[in-house]
Amino acid sequence: MITKRDKQIIKFVEVNGSITINQCAKMFFRDNKEAYDQARKRLRIIYKGDFLKRYRKDIKSEVVYFIDKKLKIHDLKLMDVFAELGKYELVMFQKEYKISIDKSLNYRVDAYAIIKVDGKYIPLMIEIDYTHFTNSKKIRHLIFHYKLINKLKLTFIVVKLDQLREEIIVVPDKNKYFVLPWGLAGIENVVPYLLGSVIED
Repeated sequence: MITKRDKQIIKFVEVNGSITINQCAKMFFRDNKEAYDQARKRLRIIYKGDFLKRYRKDIKSEVVYFIDKKLKIHDLKLMDVFAELGKYELVMFQKEYKISIDKSLNYRVDAYAIIKVDGKYIPLMIEIDYTHFTNSKKIRHLIFHYKLINKLKLTFIVVKLDQLREEIIVVPDKNKYFVLPWGLAGIENVVPYLLGSVIED
């Protein structure tokens, strides 16, 4: 039998393209001590009901559930970040976010997010460096532009395929951005570190 939460999971896949068991556990079963097992069980039921398809790239990879189009590795990793941020109140998460600095300079980032923690809003821009490299000039431009327009700090999170450990990089004017390894080790440290970069209610 399909439950109300199952329908929410299906709707999530319709909107975002796919979901893995780990992502599902973090977003839909956060308060459950057996979150992973429950997510696996419900996804299997949804799959057997022909609401979702599934595939696995190889024996070491996670099973990915989708509706009609398999996501690329880059997009799957972005959804991993989405799932990690899901432990907070996610006010906004927009993929392929476009920003115009001026008439001749436009940027696109993989995602722009705003999370709410203890009544405070934290803006984030996220880049997944799988087949491309996010240069520091782009990051500096966007941080300074955002601060000028919105009067608050913007924090970048860059996830890199070849990064070995979490790294905090300081740019001029004492702004910082986070570089995380592909497995997202250290992402749990980002928000506690950033609670100064906020908009109060």
